[in-house]
Amino acid sequence: MNFLARQVRKSVNIAKTLLSLDQNTRRWNALRNAYRGQRVFLIGNGPSLNETPLFLLKGELTLCFNRFHLMHERLSWSPHFYMCIDPAVLPEMAPEINQHAPLYRYVCVHSLHAGAIIKRDNVLLMHPVARVPYFSWRLPLFASGGTVAYPGLQMLFFSGFSTIYLVGVDQNYVIHETATPTTGIRVESQHDDDPNHFDPRYFGKGRTYHQPVEATRLRMTRAFTRVRDIAAERGIVIKNAGAGGQLEIFDRVDLHSLFAFSRDQEYKLLAESVSDACRPEKLRTYMEDGRVEQDLAPDISDGVLLVEREVGKKWIPRLITRYVPFGPIRGRYLFVRREERRALVARHFE
Repeated sequence: MNFLARQVRKSVNIAKTLLSLDQNTRRWNALRNAYRGQRVFLIGNGPSLNETPLFLLKGELTLCFNRFHLMHERLSWSPHFYMCIDPAVLPEMAPEINQHAPLYRYVCVHSLHAGAIIKRDNVLLMHPVARVPYFSWRLPLFASGGTVAYPGLQMLFFSGFSTIYLVGVDQNYVIHETATPTTGIRVESQHDDDPNHFDPRYFGKGRTYHQPVEATRLRMTRAFTRVRDIAAERGIVIKNAGAGGQLEIFDRVDLHSLFAFSRDQEYKLLAESVSDACRPEKLRTYMEDGRVEQDLAPDISDGVLLVEREVGKKWIPRLITRYVPFGPIRGRYLFVRREERRALVARHFE
């Protein structure tokens, strides 16, 4: 689609939205303030997700983005909201979005790049109108800000949420040195070695995306600062419940403090993530009393591994293609080999 065609399409979309002329806008209108007064977790895709006990979020309202589905294998729940609006990412991800769309209550995608997205009742189109510092209160119109979290926050404000917790929004990007430049700041990854997300396959071999250059990071900072100020004016609480990272624009809160789970309840939630046949008491015994690996040799062959937090977060990027990691819980991670996952869980935890 050339520049003129895009501008015409944008104008038509804005008119449809303002006059509520199409079914898409009417679906958005039904979402306005539908979650008034509730809390929600906005989940970024930074490396700190590997240090975040996401199993605690079962039963919570959550918003995820882009290739979060790589995390699905570690969880017993699916996010409520999904969003992808990056012009470089959305067309390439269409098959993955179509595959996982039935898992989500709402799927929000960029209208100008959603041609390959299957039309479903839960798919909502979003229309770009401006960049920061503009902030849209009239979805499906949205403003971009260098990060999908910015339109994500616009959607959450529009939906009426009064408390928003961020996890995995790290803001400590590094340049992907092995990626090959294509056009502008777009690059194509040559290996499964993405350093900026929870899984090295996220923008792995053959994936096209935007390199996180300094100008983009500055746009993100402006966007989050704008959100913080608007939230303060409207009485909306936004806190960073992430594990580390460099996003200090929002006050920090410990994720565990947001729940009142007992130790047994936490192990039950983790067991449900491992397998519906995993017995929580057997999992707890193994993780608290089992043999802890002090180091992981390159030729490690054990089917089930138990490691301390520092070892685990260091080795997740290396082991992720062979093992599914679970945790952390009580300072430890569990790794289960992929190719025998069901049999291994049965042997150790049923």
